Amino acid sequence: MNTIDIIIPIYNALDDLKKCLESVQKHTDLDRHRLILINDNSTDERIKPFLQEQRSERIIVIHNDKNMGFSNNINTGMQISKENDVILLNSDTIVTAGWVEKIAACAYQNRFCATVTPLSNNATLCSVPLFCEENRLPEGMSVDEAGEIVEKCSLRKYPRITVANGFCMLIKREVIQKTGYFDAATFGRGYGEENDFCNRAEQLGYCHLMCDDTFIFHSGTKSFVSKEKENYIKAHERILKERYPVQMLKNEEHVFSNPNHAVSDNVADYFRLFNARKNILLVGYSDFRKECEDHVGGTQLHVKHLVMGMREKFNIFVAARSYSTLMVTAYIGQKEYVYQFPIGPQPSFFTASQSSLAETFRNILSAFRIDLVHVHHTKKTSFDIYFEAGKQGIPVITTLHDFYSVCPSINMLDADNKNCIEQKSPDCRLCLKEKCGIYEGLSFLPSWREMYKKVLSGSAALVAPSYSAKDVFAKYYPELQSKVTVVGHGMDPVNFADDMGTKDYIESGDIVLDMRISYPHAKSMISIEGTITSCCGNNSFDQAALKLTGKDNTVRYLPLFLDQNNYFSSYLPAEYTERDVLAITPVILQNGSYVGNSKSRILTEQRRMSQNKKLRVAFIGGLNEIKGGKIAANLISSGLKGVEWFLFGIIGEAKLAAVQNDSYYYMGKYHEENLQDLLRFYHIDVVCILSIWPETFSYTLSEAILSDIPVIVTNTGALAERVSECGAGQIVDIREAEVHVLNTLRDWMEHPEQYRRYADAARKMKHFSIRQMADVYASLYMKYIKSRHSDRLFSHDFDARAIYEAAQGFETDCGKLAEGSRAEAERLRNELNAFQSTYTWKIVSRLTSLNFPLKHTLYTWLKGKNI
Repeated sequence: MNTIDIIIPIYNALDDLKKCLESVQKHTDLDRHRLILINDNSTDERIKPFLQEQRSERIIVIHNDKNMGFSNNINTGMQISKENDVILLNSDTIVTAGWVEKIAACAYQNRFCATVTPLSNNATLCSVPLFCEENRLPEGMSVDEAGEIVEKCSLRKYPRITVANGFCMLIKREVIQKTGYFDAATFGRGYGEENDFCNRAEQLGYCHLMCDDTFIFHSGTKSFVSKEKENYIKAHERILKERYPVQMLKNEEHVFSNPNHAVSDNVADYFRLFNARKNILLVGYSDFRKECEDHVGGTQLHVKHLVMGMREKFNIFVAARSYSTLMVTAYIGQKEYVYQFPIGPQPSFFTASQSSLAETFRNILSAFRIDLVHVHHTKKTSFDIYFEAGKQGIPVITTLHDFYSVCPSINMLDADNKNCIEQKSPDCRLCLKEKCGIYEGLSFLPSWREMYKKVLSGSAALVAPSYSAKDVFAKYYPELQSKVTVVGHGMDPVNFADDMGTKDYIESGDIVLDMRISYPHAKSMISIEGTITSCCGNNSFDQAALKLTGKDNTVRYLPLFLDQNNYFSSYLPAEYTERDVLAITPVILQNGSYVGNSKSRILTEQRRMSQNKKLRVAFIGGLNEIKGGKIAANLISSGLKGVEWFLFGIIGEAKLAAVQNDSYYYMGKYHEENLQDLLRFYHIDVVCILSIWPETFSYTLSEAILSDIPVIVTNTGALAERVSECGAGQIVDIREAEVHVLNTLRDWMEHPEQYRRYADAARKMKHFSIRQMADVYASLYMKYIKSRHSDRLFSHDFDARAIYEAAQGFETDCGKLAEGSRAEAERLRNELNAFQSTYTWKIVSRLTSLNFPLKHTLYTWLKGKNI
């Protein structure tokens, strides 16, 4: 690299000057390069002696006898420099590591580059993270840290800009020789001189580049503050427009369109992740976000609750496969940022290591500066998260949500769905062939368990959600038993009405309920079905419910599950229709606010229906055979008198799907956050959880007890353990579960005091809340998180382009568009802003906000016309 002369014009502002020179001397090779310090007759008497102290063979100090102005000072410096390239540097800047070398590298990768401007918090076209803004650094971030972040995350695009910024500006000597010096006669007092120079250079065939891997802090324009500033700025702008009308228009277009937004967007991604909190990565097999594949399940719910409980203590990152991508969501306080990494389709069989996953996890751990990894499952990924974390010295905690580490069939049931834990010689090869497609001639399980033992041995701690789960794990991995800590899953009571009280509520005529009512023969409930739609066209609702208001103004809410067409099907208990009038209004949750229609659907037709109180027994969750689906089918078909059966959830058992009974109500899917409301709304008396596999926790059990409902469970796994501890239900022998359940229900109907004893136990139980669980995990995390001993933010390199592309989103193999590209979003935003300034928009906006006759009819007609 040739010698570069750094020209710093100085006028007062001693404190800024000291910071500037300290950083320059720290980060500049002054054996190779020179400083030219020009004191423009500063009125602060401390400036001159301070500069004299800096004078050396490589630091030239000039003192003007009178104030010459910025442009003259720059020209003086260029003349002293003679043959060298120069960097113009304001005295209110702070430079960062490698700044000269990086700026020079940018300049010389393009033969026709005239000038280079680095990124800064305050540099108009080169401002980051907000374009053309005076930005503050995130709280707690030093200038050196900002410089490191920009260097590490840079895409090294070195994009073109219309003009340089004189706060820090490299100019090639060749360009000075051809273009001439700054026009001091016109722009002597500053503002516009670099624009004039850049425009002249451009007309000679040169271009101007942004150095997007270098950050220089710029505190402001303290050297140029005066009462006349506004006037001469306007005068200089007029001169520039007269001299360079085409280029000035081009510059305005650049400011409007921000063609280099990828640079500032990229920096913004990293700046917003910066704070004083530790960074935790939670790895699961599926994400709990609704747009993700397979988002419903106990593991997903647990991860969701950890995020809810700890996002204000830590920066939480959740990674899980969704189709052919690894979805990573960053939860930073109350904000969320989504990254999607292409990792290819899931292999047919578990693969210990995949190059795509190894590289992706390596980048995630490094770029997001992960302090601790909490693995919740590896079923859809690989062991690469363990391997890569180990290479970087990052501690790992593993939660044993099921028995996947013991056997890939997960549930410890053999080919006949019998518990194999207590079997002396289970036929594992036949079972693995039927359930997992594994060749029966292969000695699979010893290899599987040896592989798992190695990665789990490397975990700092193992967590089991129950003691029964720990005991099963210890049977197969006795040498790891001492590592296992038992931490139950936290759960909070949920109430739809209470939730409404925490959010905005809006009355709107735009929410339309189209509902049909029928009175099934021999049923004690009214059947309702229909749709809820919005006149405004946005029919994507986070939640929906029916608000039921009685004549005495009592209010209840029935949460609904809407399908993709916003269709629902449900029931209304007869006891809610005994009054003369029942008003039904739709309520939806959209964009954080509840929106309800003030107009009601009135139930005026009353039918005399059976009012005999029956015991209401519910099954909840996804019911397949191992979750007790066959047992449930037999119970519903038993003909037990005095009982009404309810099923909330999904049916995965053919026999159960075929059941028909006048006392049976299939309620269908529900949103997890609505289950407790549904159990209360339908006055459920008993919940049966009759799994035939040894569950490790059971969220459905928590939901039932949180709703103060006693349970009947099988004598296996965490079900038996937890009910035995709390006394909130009856435990039945799994071998004759149907007989024992029917006998228990008969006893409770004949002896209500027995039922009340269990109900009281459920009501009095002290629940382990999400907050309490989060506190336990926070302590566990801090126990193993290591202190960082390096001054560097990033301990390992990463592929910045891979992170950037993941933040932009891409199209998955199944054709599902992820987060739209920022370029497209920017274009649409500009179009929307332009449209919103039109007269048409103002009329439509006004009409949308008004309620008037035939509004819905007009909306329907316009929609039909595709207007």
